[in-house]
Amino acid sequence: MKAEIRPATREDILQVNEGRIPFRVRALAAERDGKLLGVGGLGFRPDGMVVAFLILAEGVTGRSVMVTLHKAGLKLMKM
Repeated sequence: MKAEIRPATREDILQVNEGRIPFRVRALAAERDGKLLGVGGLGFRPDGMVVAFLILAEGVTGRSVMVTLHKAGLKLMKM
């Protein structure tokens, strides 16, 4: 089954990251069959630097979601 790519919520980020991210983000979440696969996007640090990030859920490997990561990256670049 295909993974759904959607805007990430605060709850998504807290689910895959222990603690909060210390700066503003614009992120997407991927889920399949109701299970969160990961969250990735752009982080806007207070010093003006923009960073890209990806946090995969526990037990998810990059190899297992390669196509989804590619599609999410393309979608993020359009944003």
